[in-house]
Parts: sequence; structure tokens; C-alpha cells
Amino acid sequence: MGSGDETIVAVATPPGEGGVAIVRLSGPRSEAILTQVVRRPRPEGIWESHRLYAGQAFSATDHFLDEVLAVLMRAPRSYTREDVAEIHCHGGLVVPGLLLDSCVSRGARLARPGEFTLRAFLSGRIDLGQAESVLALIQAGSTGEARLAAEGLRGALSRRVAALRQDLLEWMAFWEAEFDFGDEVPGLSVQQVADRLKKAREALQGLLAEALEGRNCGEGLLTLLVGPPNAGKSTLWNLLLGEERALVTPYPGTTRDLLEQPLRFGGHYFRLVDSAGLRPGGGPVERMGMDRCRQAVHQAEMLVVVLDSSLPWPEGLEFLSEASREVPTVVILNKRDLPERLGIREVEERLDCFSVVPTCLLRPEEAVPVRAALQDAAKRAGAGRAAGALSVNRRQWQALARAQEHLETLESGLQDGMPWDCLAVDLRMAVSALGEITGENVTDEVLERIFSSFCLGK
Repeated sequence: MGSGDETIVAVATPPGEGGVAIVRLSGPRSEAILTQVVRRPRPEGIWESHRLYAGQAFSATDHFLDEVLAVLMRAPRSYTREDVAEIHCHGGLVVPGLLLDSCVSRGARLARPGEFTLRAFLSGRIDLGQAESVLALIQAGSTGEARLAAEGLRGALSRRVAALRQDLLEWMAFWEAEFDFGDEVPGLSVQQVADRLKKAREALQGLLAEALEGRNCGEGLLTLLVGPPNAGKSTLWNLLLGEERALVTPYPGTTRDLLEQPLRFGGHYFRLVDSAGLRPGGGPVERMGMDRCRQAVHQAEMLVVVLDSSLPWPEGLEFLSEASREVPTVVILNKRDLPERLGIREVEERLDCFSVVPTCLLRPEEAVPVRAALQDAAKRAGAGRAAGALSVNRRQWQALARAQEHLETLESGLQDGMPWDCLAVDLRMAVSALGEITGENVTDEVLERIFSSFCLGK
């Protein structure tokens, strides 16, 4: 881990061509280095904190580098609670690198990945759960993931874990006082311990349920393509993915099983699933595929029903009427280049449609209105998805699961009449597991592993 006595520097924006790049400093020499690198038109007077100045940046050998904007953020009102300075220059590969060299030549050290956020954690500005939410926010692949990560940055997970941990700590302190002072401290009865344990387990189970919901949110909306054979499901699948991933033939029963592929567009993340065509009859293998499709309908978070507008309403889709009332349903009315036998009005009478898109999927440009309809439906599907969900990563999930295991062991020991000092071991282990999430119980090795996953400059 880095030392707060050093001043670190990094380019905080991605490499490559761009309008603006940011060189960021943090540490006790940030102001001194900033005043040496950037010269203001009116150099007299101090640098006011949190004020943006125009100036010129120079190299260590006093060569002009760029017209820049610069800002000084004095401690503790900064991301790291140290003095922080930023130099905003033109983007590209050369100028930001020269500015970086200029700062290093004046006493800064190149920052390691995640070192700015590590310093924010070590200074107490954020806890470890919030620090990991910073990374989750940067890596978010959809609006839903970003929303959950932003709530984590505000402390949604940390507050809940800290409150539960504090309750367990108070319980543990009471027990330890009883061990140390015996009759001088009134003891807890078995029923009182059972009541405390029930309250703690319910709180932890609630956390795990919301954490599981959050992990599911990160996997994308389960979006099922469903409809009769040869309506165009596999054609739509290939069109959305931009490549031939599903076999398309004029023969019914070509798709026999569920095919799943992740897909991202418009700020949304989908788990796109193609399914067997639904029709009466069919061979044994085809019927197995149709059964799997019907089961998947009840698990889907969004339905995309593909119909052939040149044919009457197909048999075997009656169950979709109820399903369409449960989740947002988009109907793709395909083959509009042929004489119409199934219109929008009849579709809307049979299904509770979020939208109906008349189209001909053989035309590549038809992907645009289809994607727009899916994006709008995804907004509705995802609106309530994040409610009651917490953003957790694998490390945090495992810590919650260990805390639950220790409370379960404690409950089992209580029922078996084990002595208090033995039961207290699992209580301490549960407290320790929860402390791993917020950072009270974490080793330097774990911190190094966590923050090495961050990008430079964050």
C-alpha cells in the first residue's frame, strides 16, 4: 500500500485521442508541484481551493507544453482527503505523458492502479464497500448496474452491514463482560439470546436476498424470443446480434433447444434467449423443446413475441395472454412485405402488448425500430428491478454467506445447550466476516488485490 507522505500522479482519463485529458495529483506536495507546472496569466496571489484557473503548462526543462485549465482542491475537501490538484490538457498520447513527466520531475511518484481510491479509504472518507462500488460504477455495462453501483457508492450496502455488525458487537461486548465479571453483570437467558439471534438472522437473510437480486440485475434482463415456427425468431436473433448465430431454415422445428447470448445496447444489458417454435404436434424432441420454452416464459423478465403477419393467429399461444400481463411484452409482426392476415388490432386484443412493431426482418435496417422498442420495454422491465436490490461483488457475497454460516452454527449450538464461551466464537466470526465488507477486518494483501483491479488515476 502507498504512503500518504508521498505525492502521487496519474493520467486519470483513458489513453488515446480525445478532447480533454486530466492529470491528477494527490498528496502533500500537490500544490507546490501544480504551481511549478502551471503558470497563470496573473501569478500573484494564492491558489483558491476548488476554483478553475486558465494557464500554461511547462515541462521540467521549461518548454511550453499546452494551454490548460487547473484546479486545486485542498484537504480535507477532496476525493482522498489530501491536497488534490488536476491539470486539464488536450487529449492524446503525447501531451498528457509530457505533463506526467513534468510532475514526476518535480517530486511526484507515479500512482499505482486504484491508489487514489485506496487513499480515500485509508483516510476514512469512504469505507471498503463504497470503494468497491467505485469500481462497479466504472465497469457497469447497463443503466441498471450503474444505478445499483451508484447506490452502493452512497452507502446502501455499507449502512446495512454496519448496522447489523454494530448489533452483533453490542451483543458480543455484553457476553464478554459476563465472562469477565460473572455475577456482577446480569446474564442473558437462553430466550433472550434466541431472540437476538432471530433478529440478526432475519436481518442477514434480508441482506442476502437483496444481494442475490442485485447479482441477478448484473446478469442482464432475461429476454425470451417466443412464437410459432418460421415466424422469424432466429432471423431476429441473428439481426440483433449482428451475425449468423442461429440456423434459419423454412422447416418447422429447426430450433429445438434454448439458445442464450448476452447483448448490450442503448444502456441496457439483455440475456437474449431464442426458443423452439410453438405449434400443435411435432416429434418427441421438438415437443421437449416446446416444453422448455413454456417453462422459460414463466422465468422471463421480458417477452419478445414474433408473429407472421401473413398468417392467421397461430394455435398454441393462448398461455402467452396471461404471461404478457406479468412482464413487458413486445410483439414483432414480421413479413409485412406479404399480404396481411394478422393485424395490429387483433394482436393487441389477444396480448397485453407494451408495443407492436410491424416489420420485415429480412431488411437489415429494420433492426433500428426493433432495438428502439426493446430499449423502451427494458426501461419498464428494469424500473422496478433495482428496488430491493443491492450491488455486491463476489468477495462481499462470500463474506455475507460466511456470516450466515456462523450464525447458523451459533443457533445449532444454542439448541444443543453448548456453553456461552463456545457460542461466542461463532458470534465473533460473524462480526469479523461483516467487517471484511466495510473494511474493519481486512488484510493488506486483500486490499492490494482489491485496488489492483482499478484503473490508473482512480
